[in-house]
Amino acid sequence: MKSVTLALFVALAPGNALAAPEGLPERRVSLEFKDIPLAKLFDVLGGITKRTIVLHECVNKEETVTFKLKNVPPATIFDMLSTNLALSYTAEKKRILVGCRTADDPALAKRVSIDVRDVPADEALRLLATAAGLSGADVQAAAMPQLRLTLNQVTLGTALRVVAESTGLNLRVASGQILAVASTEGTAPAK
Repeated sequence: MKSVTLALFVALAPGNALAAPEGLPERRVSLEFKDIPLAKLFDVLGGITKRTIVLHECVNKEETVTFKLKNVPPATIFDMLSTNLALSYTAEKKRILVGCRTADDPALAKRVSIDVRDVPADEALRLLATAAGLSGADVQAAAMPQLRLTLNQVTLGTALRVVAESTGLNLRVASGQILAVASTEGTAPAK
């Protein structure tokens, strides 16, 4: 089971397109959870918003999250979850449908697991490609950062975002494989 500690940062930046469904109540709430499964969290949010929340099968209902928010509107909570977990929302009358945001390639929606310690990033990317049923990984980077990574049943898109953030590599899926190139921004790899 994957546990994620959520941070509220990008979702509130001015000018960002936020993902919360329309028509949520504006009454501010305070919530604090430690390792709450997404299914239970969305039950709580359903009570707050007075809507039935339906989770698509792509959403890992057992995935746990930890966060503490004080005096925020429900839309902020939905935005935070969307930003950190790549979720999408569709509002229908008294229901909110929760799905997974994916890019053009359906491989990004495939669920993968990986548990590696101190391996080169190219090896970890090849393992992820295999887990997602892709043909491999084409990594074009002179320096190969080492990774420690444990992810269970997350979408390939989520896994690639974690690797990209940890290594500074630019990652995408194309032609049936993971493509990786060194970032031109000089991002230092995390140890």
